[in-house]
Amino acid sequence: MKSVDEATRAIRAAVKPLGAERVKLAAARGRIIAAPVFAGRALPPWDNSAMDGFAVRANEVPGTLPIAATIAAGTSPTAGLAPGTCARIMTGAPVPDGADAVIMREDAEVVDGGGRVAFAQPVNPGQHIRRAGGDIAPGDRALCAGTEMDAPAIGLLAALGHDRVDVARKPAVAIISTGDELIEVGQDLGPGQIYSSNNHALAAQIDEAGGIPIDLGIAPDNLEAISASFERARSADIIVTSGGVSVGDFDFVRDALAAIGAQVAFWKVAIKPGKPLVFGTAPPATLIFGLPGNPVSSMVTFELFVRPVIRAML
Repeated sequence: MKSVDEATRAIRAAVKPLGAERVKLAAARGRIIAAPVFAGRALPPWDNSAMDGFAVRANEVPGTLPIAATIAAGTSPTAGLAPGTCARIMTGAPVPDGADAVIMREDAEVVDGGGRVAFAQPVNPGQHIRRAGGDIAPGDRALCAGTEMDAPAIGLLAALGHDRVDVARKPAVAIISTGDELIEVGQDLGPGQIYSSNNHALAAQIDEAGGIPIDLGIAPDNLEAISASFERARSADIIVTSGGVSVGDFDFVRDALAAIGAQVAFWKVAIKPGKPLVFGTAPPATLIFGLPGNPVSSMVTFELFVRPVIRAML
């Protein structure tokens, strides 16, 4: 019987990361970045105004200056700022050459019918200007491999012009429920029958962990049926079964593993609930977990042993 630590080490030694795939940014939330992403451009791309106000030369205020131009976001100044003038500027608009500060609209007074602006207070160079590359410079690492794509990460890649990103492929996890007593939800219960719940709970746990659940249905308690279910699941990255792993006369999971040529690394872990846990591998690289059939035991052993494998594969 393995301790929890021994079982965990044996399982982790068999885990290999999966390959990468490129997905659209809109489909990337929750995915794990497969390779570092480097910035190909600066953010912001040019010096721009952090406020609605007036672009000035700091050494020309306090004072009253004529308005030489109006610069809106999405436009580019047609000329630099001439000495002795100011430019009306909107938030996000490029700062014209020659200007080295922005004064908020609230701190200025438009006079002479709107043609000139009076500035009563001095201003420091750089005030209310967001410098080019202030957030990120070309060549900087924007996101590290292993980062989970959340809303800020998606926003950053969009701002850098990426419409796709390389992420780890999600592991496909086949679910096999075993037991003559099980029937699928929605059918009428017969004598001695119960509804199959582990497959639904495991599918939800797999999805939450980042895997792709594939429910292969219920296998009755006989060696041929369970072996056939294993063969159907061979293309999955992970196979998870529930039930049939103890020492009862109708527990055939371990025999079915032998029938398909799987190698069993261990059977039984010193944990309660969850003692009758089987872990093995089947060629070419499928990991197999035989979880207990008790719903609590099934969910507990998934959390302790299967979820970390899914995360490691990602």
